[in-house]
Amino acid sequence: MALFIVIFDFRKPGGDSHALEEYLASQGGVRASGSTWMIRSGFSPTELRDRLLEHIDDQDGILVVESTGKWTSANMSRTPGDVAEPGGGKH
Repeated sequence: MALFIVIFDFRKPGGDSHALEEYLASQGGVRASGSTWMIRSGFSPTELRDRLLEHIDDQDGILVVESTGKWTSANMSRTPGDVAEPGGGKH
């Protein structure tokens, strides 16, 4: 399973991120910060983006980046090590 970083931008004033965040959480994703999430998936970046598009408005932006597995962080409440493999343990 690949690790993806998902960043979204709700452009409509008062835009609601609830549906997208609920979907990400239901798939094992965790919020890294603000509108940045981490999720493991067997989908390609394009397939994952297309699934996420079902949960946002047409004018909203989304960026899906497949991680190489190398990362570093500072002062973050969640890191890629916190993202569980679907169906169980952590990577």
